[in-house]
Parts: sequence; structure tokens; C-alpha cells
Amino acid sequence: MSNVLDKLKPLVDKTILKLSSPNFRKDPIGGKFGFITSVISSSYKRHGAILEQALVESLRECKHLKIFIEDKFPISARASTLASQSGKDLDVSSGANLPYEKKNPVRVLQIDCIVYNKKKKSISSYEIKIGNGNFDAGKKRSIRNDLLSTNFLLKSYGVSKKLEVKKSYSYIICYYGLRALPKPYSLIKEDLDSHFGASIVKDVEQVNSYFKNSLHSMIDSKNNE
Repeated sequence: MSNVLDKLKPLVDKTILKLSSPNFRKDPIGGKFGFITSVISSSYKRHGAILEQALVESLRECKHLKIFIEDKFPISARASTLASQSGKDLDVSSGANLPYEKKNPVRVLQIDCIVYNKKKKSISSYEIKIGNGNFDAGKKRSIRNDLLSTNFLLKSYGVSKKLEVKKSYSYIICYYGLRALPKPYSLIKEDLDSHFGASIVKDVEQVNSYFKNSLHSMIDSKNNE
């Protein structure tokens, strides 16, 4: 068993336990299949949290990477305005370096993962999505604005953590391949190992398999009751 799977098993087991005793409203159409339909639908949403944690824990195993989690990353008015004014131009992110300040943010963002690469002296932010469904235009616009706003402040954020930062980048990981943004601003499963310079996907897939097998076993058990 990998260290990552070992760390994630309690989260997966707790998730399966919750799914096995749902408080779903009885479906008038589903009948005897209603439980399966409801559990599978709920499991899609819960998988996102498991996937995110699996990726983060896999990255923590890499000695050349330093990981930060920011639940309330402050976005300044200047960064938000500049992102909004950029339209669909993502290339502007490489030319801006605004000061990271905690006081008086216009909004805050939950950053799923911030990674400092000690070898490259680069810092990158990541939003992590399952990436198995299409995003509408409004959601893509929101993702683009969040990515740009974060990137404008990221280099200064790294400096505030006493890191030597030469480059800063922001990405969205769409794990299963349906990209919310074009390359190179989005990453899919097949990109991750080369992007991070380490074997990441193997550990994540072990967690995914454990979750899937546990889910299927629970459903089979419930059906046989």
C-alpha cells in the first residue's frame, strides 16, 4: 500500500459509510433502483474531494516540492480589475506582478494547492477539478478570472513565504480530460507526471480504485440485503 493510499483510506472509508446510510428522498420513478441512482449521484460530488486530497498528498511525497494550502487567498481590487479587463487573454498573466496583501481584499479564493518547485524556483497555483463534464461559458469565465487574479499575486505571495521565486504560474487541473481552459493553462491526468517531475498519477489512481471498489462493494451488499 502506498503512503498516499494509507493516508486517504480513512477519508474514503468515512465517505462510503455516509453513502451507505443516506437520507435521500424516495424517488417516485427509480423504485428499487432509487438507492443506486442516489448513491452514484452523490458519489460523483464526493469523489472531487477525494481526488483533490489524493493529488495533494501525492505532491507532498515529492522532496523537491513544497506545498501550501490557502483556504482564503486574498484578491486585491487591482488584481481583480486587471483580470476582468483581460477578457479571454490569458497571456497577460506572465507580465503582471502585483503585491500580495492580506488587508482589505475585494474577495478571497480557496486555492486547492500552491506548489513551490525548489529546483526551478517557481511557484504555481492549482485548481483541481474532476474534469469529466463540460463547463458552461459563465463557469469558464469565472475560472479564467480566478486563475488570472491569483497569478498576478502569486510571485509576491511566494516572497512573503521567504521563497526565492523566479517564475509564477497558475493552472486548472481537469483530471479526466475535459479542459476548462486551453493548454498550457489546463492540465489533464496524462500531463501530471511530466509537469511535476514525479510519479503522481500512480498514487492517485490507487486511491481512485480503492474508492470505486469500496463503493461497488457497498452497493452490492445493500442490494443483497
